[in-house]
Amino acid sequence: MSGQSVNKDEYQVIDDTTGEVLAGHERRLDAMIDSKQRGFSGDSLVWSALQRLRVEYKAACEREAEERERRRQSIILP
Repeated sequence: MSGQSVNKDEYQVIDDTTGEVLAGHERRLDAMIDSKQRGFSGDSLVWSALQRLRVEYKAACEREAEERERRRQSIILP
């Protein structure tokens, strides 16, 4: 994904899953090309959508960690 940063002169490449900023570019086209080359969407992203993506990713990681802990605790030893 590409999104414009707070600095109006920079476009960022954003990880579609985590919301992590991977790179910054001066031109939108360069950010879109970089996103595609990394296997991410070239779509533009607004700040609220980026925040939602990051919150959802964090929640998914927490659920996964809880599930791993439940599985670990459910192992019955002889």
